[in-house]
Amino acid sequence: MESVSGALMAGYSLESAWKYAQQETEQMYGIQGIFSRELRQLNQKLFMHEPMEQLLYELAERCDNEEIYYFAEILLYAKRSGGNMTEIIHRTVCRMQEKHEVLREITANVAAKRAEQKMMMLLLPLMLCFLTVSSPEYTGALYGNPAGVLVMILMMRYSILTARHRDMT
Repeated sequence: MESVSGALMAGYSLESAWKYAQQETEQMYGIQGIFSRELRQLNQKLFMHEPMEQLLYELAERCDNEEIYYFAEILLYAKRSGGNMTEIIHRTVCRMQEKHEVLREITANVAAKRAEQKMMMLLLPLMLCFLTVSSPEYTGALYGNPAGVLVMILMMRYSILTARHRDMT
């Protein structure tokens, strides 16, 4: 999509922009790359004068990608309304990039929080062990009687179960 937008900004027609995107994709991922083959097939059908929107809808179905579908919708409305195709496609590509960046940040933050949680699950028993060894009178109230041992076992079991539940979701 970035290649198509760049080619349109450089003055290429919409059809030529897709050919340019195919060439760039083949240089980056090779001729046998999945998306290279898809673009080659799209350009062949485009050469046979099939409508671009229909080709993009078909591509979205084959790739199972809703962003391609939405891009086809935007392209259809832009052609019908006679808007500035280059600017509309450029803005659409920028918004798609922003969306991907936000999703990447969310994924990274969730992964960092999960790693932090796992570290805390490891550090808590180590800290408790250190406290027990360094000052037994401090932890004696908790672990020196059966009720304290039972409460701590139940709390550790509960924290393990909630951590597993969070990892599943």
